[in-house]
Amino acid sequence: MLPPKLAQLIHYPFTSATRAVWLFLKELKIPCTFIKMAKPLVAPNLDQSLVPDIEAMPAENFPVFIAKGIMVSGVHSILRYLCQTYVTCGGAWYPVEPVIRSKVDMYLEWHQNNLQPLTNAILLLTTEFDAHTCVAPTIAVNPRVNSMELSEIASTMKSYLGSLNYLENFFLASNPYLAGDFVSIADIVAAAEIALCKVFETDLTSYPRLLGWFERMQEELVQWPVQEEDYTRFHAKVRDRQDKKKAHAQKIKKHGKDAAGGNRAPDVAHTVLFHKPLDDTFTLFTSSPALKEWTKSTCHMLPKPGGTVSLYDQRVLGTLLYIEKKTRLLMSWRFTDWGEQAPPSTVRLNFQPVDSGTLVTMEQSDVPVAFLKKTDQLWNTLFWKPSGGVLVRHVLQQHFFDALTPHEIYEALTDTAKCSRLTNKRCEINRGVGAEFSYLDGAITGKTTELIVDMKIGQLQRMPDWQAEHYSKVSLQIERVAGGTCITHSQRDVPVHSYRMLMDMWERYFWRKLHALGQ
Repeated sequence: MLPPKLAQLIHYPFTSATRAVWLFLKELKIPCTFIKMAKPLVAPNLDQSLVPDIEAMPAENFPVFIAKGIMVSGVHSILRYLCQTYVTCGGAWYPVEPVIRSKVDMYLEWHQNNLQPLTNAILLLTTEFDAHTCVAPTIAVNPRVNSMELSEIASTMKSYLGSLNYLENFFLASNPYLAGDFVSIADIVAAAEIALCKVFETDLTSYPRLLGWFERMQEELVQWPVQEEDYTRFHAKVRDRQDKKKAHAQKIKKHGKDAAGGNRAPDVAHTVLFHKPLDDTFTLFTSSPALKEWTKSTCHMLPKPGGTVSLYDQRVLGTLLYIEKKTRLLMSWRFTDWGEQAPPSTVRLNFQPVDSGTLVTMEQSDVPVAFLKKTDQLWNTLFWKPSGGVLVRHVLQQHFFDALTPHEIYEALTDTAKCSRLTNKRCEINRGVGAEFSYLDGAITGKTTELIVDMKIGQLQRMPDWQAEHYSKVSLQIERVAGGTCITHSQRDVPVHSYRMLMDMWERYFWRKLHALGQ
């Protein structure tokens, strides 16, 4: 074995590659100077003839190890070099026996093509930190926080969890460590990568062999606690970045710029209003006790990426892929009656605070064609109604009246006697903002929220069978146009079960009658 000499490691702090090399250098007790990579690279003790080559290297080639006049780049190359140079015959870290060494090499190759790029992609998508440098962009937070990004997260997280499953059921199926009964450089590389689960808050309890191996690795590597202190600071930076991204996403949504252009339409899409605060509504779908209470069934929800989802006595089974607290959930799940061969669907739940409570938008993709209609119905019967949500639709339509003035239309809709004559139904309309009204023998009631004479009517409306606290927001814009008068009718939060009846009432008792009034 060659005696250790002072070496240098040029690295990006906090990357899994740096962690793996750092841990191994400490295990071998190799004296080393650590130089943080930057451009320009300023390191007085570094051979300056090497600086141009190092600065030109892509980030994925780091860290760079320099010792005894030799420069080695890339985590796997460095670990192999250290074994062959500083350890007799590679030791147990990288055994010389061909069959055993091939197991180490096999894992390292699989790692480079599977676990590592998937981890990199998730880190970038969820935090915007580049996994090769663990540096976030200095520009404004990326505004691409729409459903396209969620689709990418869903696809990547499914593949990532598949890689964890492969570790569990292939590499660790019959051995305590990745290449056998001993700790090798394959284990160090894997442990450094798996450590990023803390950033994603990924649950490993579904992979007991993997979890046991990871806990053993933290005990085997005596310097692991030292590294953990540094990574605690990195996790704080990541959480800060995620909070900024969340705030930016809410700002975009508020100003109406969250366009999802180019996305495939979901198979099932619902908008649901909960007359509960955001915290309470989010808890309804992420807390096992809360789910059990309103479903009246056995439920389990572990609110972490990779956490299991089991609802309605295992009628619904799946995995949580991504979570932003009080903002959105991304899950992969299936109804058991779809059959074993049907792939799981992707479910997105977005939570947004509104004046009347919380608005939840749900999108579900990859539903088997034969189960589309049934799945659409089950969301309302199994989820929205039992949890107290109101499945709603919005209305936007225009009507043109060529023989009526804005004043005549305004009076017909706000004056008790005129409205009763128009509809041939009893109507009671109290004038003024905040005043109550009743249309069509009490079929529609509510209160007025805005009045601009001959120009606009704003109302909160409800029907007798709606939830006591539920109202639909109505806006009637009245505008004089060439040849007549135009009304723009917008109405939000109409319960789906009343949508056709309400639209029929508007058409039958108001729009048709106004057309007849002008003839």
